[in-house]
Amino acid sequence: MKIVFVDALTNHGGQEKYIINLLLDLSTKFQYDSYLITSHYHTYKSLLSENIDRPHLIKLKNFSTVNILTYISLLFAIRKIDPKFVIFNGEKSISFAKVLLFLFRVKVKFIAIHHLLIQDSTLNVCLFKKYIYGHLARNFHSKFFKVIFINEYMKYNLQRYEIPEHIIEFKNNGTNLIVPTVSRDILLHKHSIPKEKNIIGYIGQFNKQKNLDLIFSACEFFEGDSNIIFLFIGTGEEKNNFKQKVLKNDLKNVLILDFQEDIHNYFQIFDCLIFPSFYEGLPLTLLEAISHKVPTITSNIDGHRGVLTDLSSTISVSPNEPDSLVQGIQFFLDNKSTVEQYVENAYKRYLDNFNWMDVLSFYDNLLANK
Repeated sequence: MKIVFVDALTNHGGQEKYIINLLLDLSTKFQYDSYLITSHYHTYKSLLSENIDRPHLIKLKNFSTVNILTYISLLFAIRKIDPKFVIFNGEKSISFAKVLLFLFRVKVKFIAIHHLLIQDSTLNVCLFKKYIYGHLARNFHSKFFKVIFINEYMKYNLQRYEIPEHIIEFKNNGTNLIVPTVSRDILLHKHSIPKEKNIIGYIGQFNKQKNLDLIFSACEFFEGDSNIIFLFIGTGEEKNNFKQKVLKNDLKNVLILDFQEDIHNYFQIFDCLIFPSFYEGLPLTLLEAISHKVPTITSNIDGHRGVLTDLSSTISVSPNEPDSLVQGIQFFLDNKSTVEQYVENAYKRYLDNFNWMDVLSFYDNLLANK
């Protein structure tokens, strides 16, 4: 059976790795013929090349999300493929709504909206009420249209969008544990990091969403502590500015790396990971850290509470208080036995709620009930 996944989000994030793993496993385990149509073509191409040892039936197609004309070309691409199942991961806009309406008119059998962004304007909420959840849910059988929530704290959109209950499915996002293939000692030697250091890690985008000012203030505070080093891994539009601030303030306790293709190997060298974001939708890096039993310091936001539901599984900090991250790191340094219990609690929740095979079974059941 042919399935199409459309990633029409304009922003980069953790969704690319989640989507590629989902399609790879659906393709290999269930033999689905998959097409990935995306505005992040090169990102996905790189991810596929990293998985060259995994045979698959995925075909990659590129498109832009600039205007409605590109959406029209997307529609023709989908019609040519003639899929039975389409998953949309897209922005809330008139263009996106028109695409969904058109797909129904050409009788695509099943559509799922995979990801609902948390950052919405009132205008977008009204548009989606009018074009999507109102019109489509009234005129098409629930078998052909589902809204999939992948985070418990996205459920508030049920009220905001007035989504009928009969078209709703809920499934936690998950992640597949990848065992490290390089030893901790080799990685520490590669980056000239002494073994005795406490390594405070960060993996992700360098942008305003990630609360870089709060992170930088923590780096400044602990500059005088010779036992701590901050290790950053990632890319983003604010990376050069962050680097310049580190150089300008002569911070010797900060090491900044580009994105590493073998990123799964790096979790083992972190003593803890920091996630002080202002908002998150799909915190896959947090899930990966938990799966590797790495202690976490997280901002008390909905996206993180969807993964870690109580204060006994993470060190929780406020994203808006200047000293909160410093206090969180200090708590980690001073309370190692308590933090070890946090790690075990978080790992148990990961096993119970974010099992990757459960995610695959969920999508396979949706496809089987087309």
